[in-house]
Amino acid sequence: MEFPYNNCQRIRNFHTTTVKELHQAVESAEDGDNFNIDMSQEKGFDWDPYVKDFMLGIRQYVLKDDLSSLPKARVKMNWFYWVNRIIQLSSIYLLLKLFVF
Repeated sequence: MEFPYNNCQRIRNFHTTTVKELHQAVESAEDGDNFNIDMSQEKGFDWDPYVKDFMLGIRQYVLKDDLSSLPKARVKMNWFYWVNRIIQLSSIYLLLKLFVF
């Protein structure tokens, strides 16, 4: 499988041959059925809980942050989100008023 990446100047192709080889090696192993390494949604892998657990792990083990502060952080993040939206809308309004009207 190739993933073309267009950089406006040239096209780069990223090859996944080592992942294919790993997948074939696991499938051909004696106990390969016990290990599902296919991370596609077609095969039933759900990315949402994976990313959620990953972020919680980063927060807990890398940043050494206590998980009891999550509700406060969510409120703060929600506040920042709405402040950002208000600033964006105000900027668009001012630019439109300046250049169009």
